Amino acid sequence: MAVCDPLHRQYELLPPIPDDLRASVEDPIRHNFCETFLAPDGDEETSFRVIWMVECRAKLIAFVFSSSTRQWRAVSQSWTNLLDGLLSSTWIPLFLHRQYACGCFYWLPNWQWQHKSKMLVLDTWMMEFSIVEPPSEAKNSSSTGIPMFESGEGRPRMLVRGPDISSRSYTICRKNGGSSSQWQKEKIISLPLISWDMLRCAKGTYFLLDHRGSSSFEQGRFAVDIETLQLKRVCASTVHGHTYSNYPPSFSSPKVSSGKFSVAS
Repeated sequence: MAVCDPLHRQYELLPPIPDDLRASVEDPIRHNFCETFLAPDGDEETSFRVIWMVECRAKLIAFVFSSSTRQWRAVSQSWTNLLDGLLSSTWIPLFLHRQYACGCFYWLPNWQWQHKSKMLVLDTWMMEFSIVEPPSEAKNSSSTGIPMFESGEGRPRMLVRGPDISSRSYTICRKNGGSSSQWQKEKIISLPLISWDMLRCAKGTYFLLDHRGSSSFEQGRFAVDIETLQLKRVCASTVHGHTYSNYPPSFSSPKVSSGKFSVAS
């Protein structure tokens, strides 16, 4: 694996996951379904963590690499502990559509799964998995792409589309502080009717939308300010692909030029 910095045309090659950690992956739900993503690592701007995660039949496993220690470590939790004795009884992933807010990653339930009223949470500071209840609006939403963002009080918020797929109404729900897992409806807003695959949080109160449908808006990728509800097209491309934002700072180690990218020395 390598961590790429496309803005500065650099990458850093990671050491392989140790054999003893790899051997702990037993009966993955789908052999071709795993997630690899970046996570913050302390206060240093140039440090980072890489998390490789897979859902197995009996447990959830994550391998975490820290650029500070240059080591991999394992974090796992059994489905028995997470879901009150309910084991994964199907060969489909239980949680999808990862979002990040306030130091935690959140996954919504796979709508093919019978227990749709659970959200998976990974606390990146404690490196612990837990299960929380999503707001009732999310359970009835017509969209599986429900973005999360941070409020001014440092609490996670969620933008939920209405139950009708053609709805222009969105509900903003805020998670209460402390140990409470309750959500509070904050307000209802109206956005232009745009066909999108998934909403994703960008910096601060901005979201990125992929628009491919037919309407008064040109096709492309848009940024919307959730406070002012103003839209701005940031990319005219309509090619299907993933939209990324909030790149980490450039790697600080010396680089030697090699073709289109730079290779860490």
